[in-house]
This record gives sequence, C-alpha cells and structure tokens, in this order.
Amino acid sequence: MPALSFLDGVIWLAVGEDVGLLVRTLERYARWSERWAKDNAVEFETSKTEAILFSRKRKHWKKRAEARIRVGEHIIQFSKEETRWLGIWLDSSLKQRRNVRSASTGEGG
Repeated sequence: MPALSFLDGVIWLAVGEDVGLLVRTLERYARWSERWAKDNAVEFETSKTEAILFSRKRKHWKKRAEARIRVGEHIIQFSKEETRWLGIWLDSSLKQRRNVRSASTGEGG
C-alpha cells in the first residue's frame, strides 16, 4: 500500500561569491530533492519554501533582490531581512539582532 509523507525543515546550503552560481546550485539541489521525493513518496510544501543569502557585503544586496530560485512550479526570492528556522531567527546580514532582542526581552521569538 503506497503512502504519502510530508517533509519539513530541509536546508539546501550553497557557499560562494557569485549569486548567479548560488541560484543555479540551489535549483539543482531542488531538482534532486524533487526526484528523491517522488521516488520515496514524499512531498515538499514548496509554497512554504524560503531562501536567505547571508552576506555583509553590500555588493550582494542588489543581486539578492534581483535573484529568483525555481523550486518546482514556484519562484522563490531571497528574503530581504530574516527568516525563521526551527525557532531561530536568521538574518541576512549575520548580525542576529532579533535573537539578541528576543533573549533580552524574554519574548522567545
């Protein structure tokens, strides 16, 4: 009896200086993941997919805003500021202001 499962909390990590190359690498990871999911009766909720580009270099900020990542039928843009993953706020400039503020006020994110 075939069953269908959903997967949550997957990370694709690409490291480099060229935003275009990073996008192509992430799209390759997405295609590989989709094939794996199909072979293993698993589905990703691609509408919930988020991307973040970590960089303190301003030259990457404009490229980040223009870049698009295709994940299945969805087009994903890099988050401008921050994204939440497993209860931790990750900000694109690597300053972690939200986590420091949450810890100091006790708000817990």
